[in-house]
Amino acid sequence: MNLEELTTHQIILLTLLVSFVTSIATGIVTVTLMDQAPPGVTNTINRVVERTVERVVSDTNGQAASVITKETTVVVKEEDLITSSIDKGVKSLVRIDAVGSTPEEKTRMVALGVFLSSNGLVVTDASKIQEKGIYMVRYGDARYETEVVATDEEKGIVILKIIQKDTEGKTLKFPVISFADMAALKLGQTLIGLSGDTKNLVSMGVISAIEKISVPIYKDGVEGEDAEVVEEKQVISRIDSNIKDIVTTGAPVMNVFGDMVGVMLIDAQERTIIPSSDIVLLVQSIKTTEKTTSQ
Repeated sequence: MNLEELTTHQIILLTLLVSFVTSIATGIVTVTLMDQAPPGVTNTINRVVERTVERVVSDTNGQAASVITKETTVVVKEEDLITSSIDKGVKSLVRIDAVGSTPEEKTRMVALGVFLSSNGLVVTDASKIQEKGIYMVRYGDARYETEVVATDEEKGIVILKIIQKDTEGKTLKFPVISFADMAALKLGQTLIGLSGDTKNLVSMGVISAIEKISVPIYKDGVEGEDAEVVEEKQVISRIDSNIKDIVTTGAPVMNVFGDMVGVMLIDAQERTIIPSSDIVLLVQSIKTTEKTTSQ
């Protein structure tokens, strides 16, 4: 066949045929390569995260500005999510030192903690904090005196507060970790733990078990023997994970978005993640006490 003798119509048809055959061949090669690729590659490619994008639009009629919300699909690499989560968590991570009561007794690190408020509330393992002990929060190169402001003996957590000292007339402010949506937790979700006595160490695993208990809801929020129970709700009482290489108690455990799922407590028998919801309740009790005291 002499190409020079082909008509314009025939050349167009030939071009379409070649393009079609080429696309089919490319598709076959791509599928074959994807089947042979390591699982990590396909997992990264297939990670898709839904996020809400809000845009403020001014009203041309002179009314107040309105917010347009729409769902967009953004492809995000799991590696980027994890590194971003670690960066967020490290900013709120602290180490807690027990100060020796005598010159011969050296200061030693006893637990990890994490900032819960910008004014210096820190949650940690209650078993490492003695009633008459003196404890310092170590954050970077700085060390701060603390006092105990709340304890949940049943859960095994305690909240320390940094004793604020005037620094050239400025109040100290600390980076606060965000809390995960506990209702959205599911078995198999990825968890990231931060630990390390002298340097930051990262550990990873998944949620292996979620224990829930029923909590009564009282009418008008008033508890007591004669109080009327309106309903009961299920709340998370404990989270288990297959993370085994965290060695320091009080370590924060986060999801891939950098939100704290809970705090890992470690003793000789077991390691347990105390849910963030219990920590939030303890913080709220502090605020309620402070409000009542100020009145």
